[in-house]
Amino acid sequence: MMESEIQKEPGGGERSVTLGKYRVIAKLGTGGMADVFLAAQQGAMNVNRLVVVKRLRDEQAADAASREMFLDEARLAARLNHANVIQTFEAGTEAGSWFLAMEYVEGQPLSRVLAKLRQQGRRMDPRLAARVCADALSGLHYAHELTDFDGTRLGIVHRDVSPQNIMLTYAGVTKIVDFGIAKAAGTSQTAHGVFKGKVAYMAPEQVTSESVDGRADVFAAGIVLWEALTGAHLMAAETPAKTLYNLMHQPIARASSVQPDVPPALDDIVARALYRDVDLRWPSAKAMRDALEVWLAAERGGAAEDLAALVTTLFEDRRRTVQEQVKAQLAALSLGRSIARPGEDVSRTHVRLPATTILDLSEGATPGSQAAMYRIVTMSSGMVPASPVPAPSRTRRVATVVWISVTALALLVNAAALLRTQRAPEAAPAVAVADVPAARASIALANASAPARAPEPNASPPAASVVTLVQAATPARAPVRAQVAPAPTHAPAPEPRAATTVSAAPAATTPPPPNPKPAETPAGRTFRRTL
Repeated sequence: MMESEIQKEPGGGERSVTLGKYRVIAKLGTGGMADVFLAAQQGAMNVNRLVVVKRLRDEQAADAASREMFLDEARLAARLNHANVIQTFEAGTEAGSWFLAMEYVEGQPLSRVLAKLRQQGRRMDPRLAARVCADALSGLHYAHELTDFDGTRLGIVHRDVSPQNIMLTYAGVTKIVDFGIAKAAGTSQTAHGVFKGKVAYMAPEQVTSESVDGRADVFAAGIVLWEALTGAHLMAAETPAKTLYNLMHQPIARASSVQPDVPPALDDIVARALYRDVDLRWPSAKAMRDALEVWLAAERGGAAEDLAALVTTLFEDRRRTVQEQVKAQLAALSLGRSIARPGEDVSRTHVRLPATTILDLSEGATPGSQAAMYRIVTMSSGMVPASPVPAPSRTRRVATVVWISVTALALLVNAAALLRTQRAPEAAPAVAVADVPAARASIALANASAPARAPEPNASPPAASVVTLVQAATPARAPVRAQVAPAPTHAPAPEPRAATTVSAAPAATTPPPPNPKPAETPAGRTFRRTL
C-alpha cells in the first residue's frame, strides 16, 4: 500500500498502525532510506515507553545492498552507549518491514534551531555553539575509539555529521543521532563511484572514495560550528553539482570573514578543522573538543541551562503540541488495554483503538496547519492495523451474569457455615472413670495412710477434689451414684481402726485454705462413704 493512501474503516474512520510491539504516534521525518516515527512501546501493567522507530522503506527493503547497510547500522548502533549518542534498543523485521527502535528524547535538531534563529534575524551565541559542538565531538570520539568484545578497535566513522543529526534536548543535552551510513572495519563497503552522506557536510576524502577515519567527522563538525557561528551556509549551493564544486575547489572562508564578531580563538579552532589536507586538521575529535573546552572555560559560558532555555523558548508551542498529542495517544492505549480480553496482545491485532488525528512533526511541517495534519496510515504489510474486538453476544452476557450470581451465592453459603462453626462451644475432652467404687476405695486408703498436715497455700487440691474435677470435665450426663446404706439410728461399735471419710472438704482441725472454695455444682458433686 502506498504511503499516501489511508486505510478506511467502515464508519469513515482510520485504523491505528502498529509495527511489531510499537504503535505509531507521529511522523518525525524522512531520510534517504527510511522513515522515522514516534511510537509507544506497550508494556505489561499498562506501562508505556516512548521510542523512535526508524523503518526502512519498502523499495529499500527490497534491495539486498540497502538491507545490508541497514543491518550494519543496527549492529553498530546496538554497541553504542554514551551520554551524547542516541541509544538503540533493538532491531527487528516483521512482514517484510525492517526497523530500529531507538531512544526518544524531547528536543529539536540543531537544523531547526538554526533555521528558527535565522527567521528571527538572530544567531546562536558563540558560547552555546561551542558547547553544542564540544558535546557532539565527545560522542563522536567515543564512537571512534569503540572496541569489540575482544578488544579489537572497530574504527567507527559516522560520515554523516550534520545539523539534522545533532539533537538538542529541552534539558540542554546534545546527542548524536543516525549512524545509518557509519563505517566500521569489516562492514560492507560502498560501491565504486557511489558516496554516501550530505554533500554540504562531507569531507573531501569521502568524495574521492579514499579511506576515511575519524578526521572526516572532525571536518563535518567544523562546518556545523562555522554555520552556527555565522548563521550562513558554507558549502551548500543552488544545485548538488555546485555544492560539490564548492566542497572540492572553492576556498574555505574563515568564520570571522562573514561575522567579524566571532571570537578570534574560536575562529582559529574552526579554521583548523576545515583543512582539506587531513594531516593539517585536528588529529582527533577529542583534540578539537579539548580546545573548545579550554576556550569555554576562559569565557565562562556555554552552560547546559542556557542551551535548554534557548531551545525551550524557541519551540515552546511545538513542545506543548507534541505533549498533548502524546498524552492523547497514551490515553487511547490505556483505553484499548482496559477493554482487551485476558491473554490478548494489545499491541497487535486484537484491540480496536480510537482513531486519532496526529501531527506530522517532520522538518518543514508547520504545527497546527491543515497541511501538517494527517491520519495514521497503513505503510505496508508490516504496519499491522488493529482489528476491532467483537462485541459479546446476548447469550454470552446472560451466561456471564448467571455464573457470577451462582458464584456469589456459593460464597455466601460457605461463609455462613464457617461462621456457625466458629460460634459452636468447643467440646470438652471425654474422661471416663471405669470403676467409680474402686476409685473411691483407692482414694480412701490413700487418705488413711497419709499423715494429717495443714495444706500449703499453693498446694494441689485433695484427691477427692481430683475426682470432682474429673467428673466436672466429663460431658453432661446422669451422674453415676454409689448405693449408700441409710444411716443407723444408733452409733455403731467402733472398729479396730479409725474410719476414713472421703470428702472434698478438709478436716475440722485443718485451717481453711487461703481462697474460699467455689460453690459446688451438680456436675461436680462429691460422694462420701464411710468405710
